[in-house]
Amino acid sequence: CDGETITIESGISGVQYLWQDGSTLDQFVTTQSGVFSINVSNACGNDQDTIEVLFEINPPAQDLGPDSTLCDGQELILTATSAAGVSLMWQDGRTDETFSVTSPGGLYVLTASNRCGEQTDSLRISYINGPPSFDLGPDTTLCKSESILLSVFPGAYDIVWQDGSTIPELLVTQTGIYSLQLSNVCGLQTDSIEVLVNANVILLNLPPQLLWCPGDIFTLDATQPFEATYLWNNGSVNSSISVSAPGQYLVEVKTYCDQGASQTDILPQDVCSPSPVFYIPNIFAPDGSGVNDKFTLFTNLPQNILRIDGEIFDRWGNLVFASRDIPFEWEGNFNGQPMNPGVYVYILRITYIDNGETLVKDFSGDVTLVR
Repeated sequence: CDGETITIESGISGVQYLWQDGSTLDQFVTTQSGVFSINVSNACGNDQDTIEVLFEINPPAQDLGPDSTLCDGQELILTATSAAGVSLMWQDGRTDETFSVTSPGGLYVLTASNRCGEQTDSLRISYINGPPSFDLGPDTTLCKSESILLSVFPGAYDIVWQDGSTIPELLVTQTGIYSLQLSNVCGLQTDSIEVLVNANVILLNLPPQLLWCPGDIFTLDATQPFEATYLWNNGSVNSSISVSAPGQYLVEVKTYCDQGASQTDILPQDVCSPSPVFYIPNIFAPDGSGVNDKFTLFTNLPQNILRIDGEIFDRWGNLVFASRDIPFEWEGNFNGQPMNPGVYVYILRITYIDNGETLVKDFSGDVTLVR
């Protein structure tokens, strides 16, 4: 074997020696392969012989690479370092120069050997799966005070929500689309959910009291600018009703997240003369729905109104609207721009006719603007 020394003995004595290189010792020492010869002689004659010496190399070192982690379905080819006269043996008895690893992983060992020794190397291969599919749940509608907890069991996967957070749970209280990504070196899975927070607020502006005379017909309107159900105490399920008799009229309004009630008492007048009755709401919502979206003066005899002088002030006393138009209507704007929600003060002076007499009546108070 490489690195060893061979001594070739002549095997006889009492003769003269002559080796192929001219040396005359009774033995020859070598560390290299070759054909070696000796000639021996004495007074009676001579003889010669040859011998071939072969030094074999040691098996080459094997390097299968570092331990590896593969994704399910991947293949890794392990390759041996071979040489003439070297036998290969894998852990399962195979003798090929390559070994295909597909699953399920484990410890892989290669041994290269000949008469001069052996070289061994090994590596461990693990297989992992990509993230499984998951479900955050169906799209959801929440009420203002509600929340929903989105969560997933992360396992050994990386977590990233739509906002970049990496926590396994996310508490949702606002409208939006929420998505989650699970990933590792072998792939990723995503899912999303749309959450809608229902912020609709029921606004009811029925006049608390109306005076009735025979022949009067009042329209009581509880219409909301969004989907709602209505139930009046007279059995009607419409958003508004027309009434032509005294009594107590109550409506209950319900939505997915809210409910409210309002009542109007219609009382018979002691003296039924065509006197104007005025009603000014204390809340309005200028959202363009056509329902309760203007601050205005209501009356049973609009034809008797001669003049309306009206002004609206913000909470700091700044004039934001003034009009002498009939009807007096404010849509919640200042210089064409929407005003912020809040409480505003109004001052109204109504000039009207009552039983042939021209009268003036002043009103003042506050109204809440809701958006």
